[in-house]
Amino acid sequence: MAPQDNVTRASHHTKLWFCGAANFVASIEQLLASLPAPPRRVLLSGGSAGGQGAYFHADRLQAMMPHAVVKTNPQYGWFEPQTDRYPDWIRHRHTDPSIAYPSSNSPYDVPAWMYNNISLMLPEACVSALPKGTSVMRCTSLPIVAASIRVPLFISTNLFDAWTTDEMQLVPEGKLGPTASSDPKLRYLLTVTAPAMGGSVLNVSTMPGDRGAFVPACLEHQMDWADDGSPSQHSPLLDGCSHAQAVAAWFFHTRACARVLISNDTSVPTLAALKCNRGRFK
Repeated sequence: MAPQDNVTRASHHTKLWFCGAANFVASIEQLLASLPAPPRRVLLSGGSAGGQGAYFHADRLQAMMPHAVVKTNPQYGWFEPQTDRYPDWIRHRHTDPSIAYPSSNSPYDVPAWMYNNISLMLPEACVSALPKGTSVMRCTSLPIVAASIRVPLFISTNLFDAWTTDEMQLVPEGKLGPTASSDPKLRYLLTVTAPAMGGSVLNVSTMPGDRGAFVPACLEHQMDWADDGSPSQHSPLLDGCSHAQAVAAWFFHTRACARVLISNDTSVPTLAALKCNRGRFK
């Protein structure tokens, strides 16, 4: 029997269980034990589901490194579902806020990987701040978790994050435009998605403390650090700063970039001309 057959057969009869929180703690402990000296400054980051993990574990990492300056920069994991979804909006209806997140069959507005068949290691600061009687599952909502984070926080996400628009707001796929007046999908993105995403990030990133944000008007999920000129790299500039430059200015406390950079450009020609949006418009 070939080795791959053994793997295939085992996968049909064996359940594997993982504990991401325990893996995180064990990895950090092993890293610290291997270093000649404790680190003085640490940046915790991750993208998408890893971005959500960065929100969840930021304060836990600081507790493990009490003598270090710990900061966190979660990337493209900021999901804001609390809007009228496109199929309702197009019919001039309001979406019932009690309806579950579309992909999870869950009674909470959270992604499936946070609810189905898993146990959660929820952020302690978030849970302790909940009003009495509130379900602890509220601390799976990233805007609520982010508001409770104690370490310096920099939010990196796209104004039109494709996971939010495709999976949560249920905007149909297909090219946009060429104008908002001719395309209801584009009109929805500009009048519903952009205010919800930009507003929720602004609310959290301008809270007291060392906080910031970089939110370009891209119709992408992933976010590049910079643009080196290659076809695969397309980090747009906000106020003259790339994503990498904005994070660096925040992390090192320089004035090279503003702390909070959120695009408010609703010009369709400008959106269509962005490198990160090329191919998305008619």
